[in-house]
Amino acid sequence: MEELLPRLEQEKAAFDVKVAAANRALEVAEEIGALRALGEPVMGPTVLTVQEIAAWYRSTGASPRLSGGMSIDELAQFYVDEGTAENVRADFAFAQSYIETGGFRAGGSDNNFSGLGACDGCSGETRFPTARDGVRAQIQHLRNYADRRSTASDLHNPPSPYWYGSDPSAAVRNFNTFFAKGWAPTWEMMGHGNWATDPNYASKVIGVYNRMIQSRSR
Repeated sequence: MEELLPRLEQEKAAFDVKVAAANRALEVAEEIGALRALGEPVMGPTVLTVQEIAAWYRSTGASPRLSGGMSIDELAQFYVDEGTAENVRADFAFAQSYIETGGFRAGGSDNNFSGLGACDGCSGETRFPTARDGVRAQIQHLRNYADRRSTASDLHNPPSPYWYGSDPSAAVRNFNTFFAKGWAPTWEMMGHGNWATDPNYASKVIGVYNRMIQSRSR
């Protein structure tokens, strides 16, 4: 009996962890469901596939300028991978980047597809060593804007060292204490200082996303 008790306590502890995780997932799902009445949530599943995202992009006639000879298909795959990892809508993030980069004609040399570090009066924006690093920082920052409970421990990957800080402890602290955490759970709340100052920012991104969705049924 004495040998059985420690094992039962371990099993109960493991069960309690699973219950807590399930309850948090339910809370997030309920919040996302409620947000849909207010607009387009930043978080949630990606609707379009990599192939559909790339096909839509080609239909626009835009010509990407990406580093290392990377294709738009490879970039779309990064978005879906990183978005799925953090429960951020990757196709919407791709639409955001389409606006930020003018159809991916800019930003490729810096692997910065979302204007991270750019501001009115700034001389430049943040550079990322690889396209995946740029997409990962964008997705994690979208998660921070959208999820008021977001913590570094919830992330699939550590906070981007190129955006939140090269020192791991500082990166965790910077992610956890982001001043605008949870300020923009829907895309309609972007702009007016949330991510961008442009008051029409949200409508531009949503407009691109809607065209992406419409092209799916053609």
